[in-house]
Amino acid sequence: MQATETSVFQTTVIPMNKMVVLPPPPEEKSTRRAMERTKIILRGNSFNTTPRFWSSFGSRFGVSPNIFHLFNYDEVFQRIADRNPDCPVRVVTETCVDEAGNRQNHLLGMTNPDRPIVEYDRLMNILDREQGAISADYSNGCVFSKHELGHEFGMLDISGEKYRPMLCLKTPIDGWGLPSIYLELLRMVCANGMVAMSRAFKSDIQLGRDSRDSDEAIVRTLQSFSNDEGFAAFRERVEKAERSWASISEVKSLERIIHKIYPTTGTTGLNGKIVRTPKEERAKVVRDKFNEMTGSMIEIYGLAQLESLSERKSQTLPTKATVNDLINFSTEVATHQTRSVSARYSLQMWFGNMICREFDLENSRDQIKDFADFFFTKPVK
Repeated sequence: MQATETSVFQTTVIPMNKMVVLPPPPEEKSTRRAMERTKIILRGNSFNTTPRFWSSFGSRFGVSPNIFHLFNYDEVFQRIADRNPDCPVRVVTETCVDEAGNRQNHLLGMTNPDRPIVEYDRLMNILDREQGAISADYSNGCVFSKHELGHEFGMLDISGEKYRPMLCLKTPIDGWGLPSIYLELLRMVCANGMVAMSRAFKSDIQLGRDSRDSDEAIVRTLQSFSNDEGFAAFRERVEKAERSWASISEVKSLERIIHKIYPTTGTTGLNGKIVRTPKEERAKVVRDKFNEMTGSMIEIYGLAQLESLSERKSQTLPTKATVNDLINFSTEVATHQTRSVSARYSLQMWFGNMICREFDLENSRDQIKDFADFFFTKPVK
């Protein structure tokens, strides 16, 4: 089982004064672009920095992310290196080939060399040995693997549909952060995976003092994991989602992610028609399906634009979709439509945050079964 075919990871322990930071081009005014184009020379090789690198760098030296609003990334790095020249740090690098065939070098996590780490190759060996590991994907310094549970965990019946309890294991391979297990339900009718990526359905795996202890901790957890109460709560929230109309606010929160993953662009042809690539056409289909499911809120409520609604008001107005409809749509796109691992898990994180909190219109379908009944007014006698 391989989570990535082109990435090669290397772990290096090096003092701070042996790392040379290069500032981004002066025309880079965007904070994010400046961050990603700040380079570091490591033993003669140039590496692009990543958001994960700068977050772990701040954690390693107690630097708040807000400091980068006041000082450039290269300036902060150089000042800390000057004050801690002999301080050893462990960095993990990734070398890969992008879609265009170009070689890319990235810096992932920076951590204390004394902290335990789960390296990529060792993790792949663990997942190959574990019969419950059915898939693995890599993205941004983490491996996401899916695991089946034992036969004692039977199918769950939720609102007349069958779901299989599963686990999603998120494992950092650069030493920054602990491996975490998230509960997952696989909707059998369409094979949609619902990964509850939120703290409420998360269990961290405490690693040992060395690599062997860390490997054994992951294996032991996968073999003995049991969380009946967590799956019972998960089931209850999915049932509540079926009984709750989705508010405009909840629809907009998912819509923002859908639009980011599937931007609709195109060029105007000679006859005035919009010409789209196959990728752009697929994005339009996904967005049209989403709008068809939720209905046009501008037409329903007679608004010039949705932005004119306050957040509090948008939390009280229903849409044509239930919360369960939003959940099924997000998991359908995450499981079957998008090829990007980061996009997939941004959708799963939306689902996790949604499922663990009270819905805006929770249990509203118990009182009003049909959306049209919201606008039905009995005549005055």
